Amino acid sequence: QKFSVTINGQPLSVTCPNMCRPGMTVKIVPPSTPQSTTTRPLAGRLNNNGKTRRFEVTVPKGVHPGKPFTLIASGVRVLVTCPINAISGQRIQFDLPLELISAANNGPKSALAQIKLSYHKDGWTRTVRASDVKFQWTRFDERGNIEQQPRFHTDRSAYVLKLDFLNDDRMRQGHVSLVTPEKGVVDSNIKRADGSELACYSDIANAQMKNYGDKIKWFQDTCAELVVGSWANCIKINVRRDCLVSDSMHAVMSLSREELRKRWRFEFIGEAGLDLGGLKKEWFELVTKGLFDPNMG
Repeated sequence: QKFSVTINGQPLSVTCPNMCRPGMTVKIVPPSTPQSTTTRPLAGRLNNNGKTRRFEVTVPKGVHPGKPFTLIASGVRVLVTCPINAISGQRIQFDLPLELISAANNGPKSALAQIKLSYHKDGWTRTVRASDVKFQWTRFDERGNIEQQPRFHTDRSAYVLKLDFLNDDRMRQGHVSLVTPEKGVVDSNIKRADGSELACYSDIANAQMKNYGDKIKWFQDTCAELVVGSWANCIKINVRRDCLVSDSMHAVMSLSREELRKRWRFEFIGEAGLDLGGLKKEWFELVTKGLFDPNMG
């Protein structure tokens, strides 16, 4: 039988030797990392008002124009698409944001050189696209190269959930679909209500190096920065206890994007009570329980 391991950031599929049993130690000699996965930064080549650095890399053997390949730039595994006018063996240049290759307050050392953003499972690894610094799932073969799948394979193909938002100023609407991994990318930054950046890629990378307690604190502090308005300008949500889920869905879905970021106060209709935090906690607990109730479908 086969099992998966990750050695030096490289996902591998290993066949268990016939004479081995669970708990035994086996020696694994991984294949050498292809030379094409390393880059050479061009000295002094800062572009876009000093926000990006230019790198140069040789297109790996077997990579065709328009096809993706991965490389290591300053310790970060990134996903690059081969230009249409380039061929295998040709050297190409590309720009990477400095936030991707420099950890905040840590000098030039890459945050990803200290942590692993692989989340390895069955050959699938989370990579960062050089074009827009977005996260994307990519499947690698046993030699560490991107596995190209022109047709669906029951064991090696996969889909991810993609949420598309519709253009509606009043109500946050959208639909969820299953797409192939290259179409289901995730942003690596967080923006405030006014569009300014609250947390960039390096902030998220640094957060992943924290212990569990500090991660929770960072998450809560970051979410608090997304809140707009004061308690005097809060949103009041009135619901009936016997129709809690339906009333709550109607109330929340009627809020605009700006109102969703405001502070909320809750009131159960027909019950005396002032929401000083207890009603809000009860509302979240009851709504969560109701949403996951199998009887709700």
